[in-house]
Amino acid sequence: MKISEQTQLVLRNFANINQSILLNEGSRLATMSVMRNILASADVDVEFPVQFGIYDLPRFLGNLSIYPELEFHEKYVLMSNGSKTYKFMAADPSIIVHPTTTFKMDESENNPDDAKEITDYDINVTLTDATLSTISKVAQINSLPDYALMTEDGNINFVALDKKSDTTDIAKEPVGTSNANFQMYFRAENMKFIEGDYDVSVSRNKISTFRHNTKAIQYWVTLEQDSKYED
Repeated sequence: MKISEQTQLVLRNFANINQSILLNEGSRLATMSVMRNILASADVDVEFPVQFGIYDLPRFLGNLSIYPELEFHEKYVLMSNGSKTYKFMAADPSIIVHPTTTFKMDESENNPDDAKEITDYDINVTLTDATLSTISKVAQINSLPDYALMTEDGNINFVALDKKSDTTDIAKEPVGTSNANFQMYFRAENMKFIEGDYDVSVSRNKISTFRHNTKAIQYWVTLEQDSKYED
C-alpha cells in the first residue's frame, strides 16, 4: 500500500503535536499531545490494516519519502522502493501517549462507539486562514506567547499578546460579536493546525474545538485556566 500525500500532510501535522503516534486499524487517525491538552482526529483516504505504534513519526515520514511502498505486519512494516527495502519496527503502544477515548468528529461516519460529544459551547466564530496566518506571524515577530478570543464593546477579537505583562503589545482582528464578556486564552504553541479556515467553538468550561472547513480534521484544545466568561 501507499500513503497518499493528503494523509502524509495530516501525519506531518500530527508530528508537530506528538512525535509518536498509534495507528489504529481503519481510516481514522488520532493523536494527543504529551501534556494531554491537545487532541486531534482526522478521517483519511488510507485504510490501515493493523494497529501499529510509531515512536518517532518524523523518522518514519523521512523513510517514507525514500521507501513509499508499505506492507504492514504486527511487529514491523516493510518499506520498499522496487527491490530496495527497509524494515521499520513497531513501538509498544504502552510507551506512546495516545487517545484512549476521543470526541466525535462532526459529520463523520468513522466515530468510535464510545466517542464523546460536546454540545455546550458558548462562543462560535470563524477564523480564516488569513486571520490565523497574520496573528501567528505577528506573534512570532514580537515574541507574544498567547492567543485569545476576547470581547471589547460587543466585538469579539482574535488576539495575540503576553497575558502576563501589563504593558504587552497586542495584535487583534475582529471575528464576530457577542453580548457576553470573556477573555478566553490559548497558548500560541498549542495552535498547531493545518492551514485553512476553521469554525471555532469555545466553552466556558475551557475546552475548544477547531473544525477545518474543507478537510475532515478537527482539533480540541484546552484553554488556559485564567480564562474568564461572564454572561
